[in-house]
Amino acid sequence: MGQTCNKSLLDGAFSGNLRLIRESIESGANVNHSDHDGQTALAIAAYHGYQPIVEYLVRQGANVNTFDRCTLSTPLALAVRGDNIKTVKCLLENGADVNLTGSIDGEKSDTPLSIAAEKGNLAMVQAVISKGADVNIADNEGNTPLAVAESMGNFQIVKWLKEMQNNDAKSQN
Repeated sequence: MGQTCNKSLLDGAFSGNLRLIRESIESGANVNHSDHDGQTALAIAAYHGYQPIVEYLVRQGANVNTFDRCTLSTPLALAVRGDNIKTVKCLLENGADVNLTGSIDGEKSDTPLSIAAEKGNLAMVQAVISKGADVNIADNEGNTPLAVAESMGNFQIVKWLKEMQNNDAKSQN
């Protein structure tokens, strides 16, 4: 019964079916169950922007800081990658670590801030920085979020990050 419930939980996350997810959990599915690649229902729902599912899974005790071996990402990083600002804010409000990265076989994952800088999403950049994202954490290739934004031509983000750095420098003096 447990394996069937766990599979249904993941199937519900892939299809965006909250009813199936509720039924799975009520029937004994582990809210933090992961498939062979480490993908959880929360990570899947976060990437696809299934906001009601994300909220429900978080209320049911889903770990917001799991690390998915398939995508080298946390649910927060996946929500940023999927351009789901409401999901990002929900995860941040529920304890998602903005600086959490992982590594598999020497390949390091990108931070949510680097992903947002690459995508050119200023609202995402501001959301993760407001929760303490470190603007100096480098990605797998040694690039900071500022360098990533510059390389992608996301000049609004470049300007904003530089203003933040200037403000930080002034406040330290």
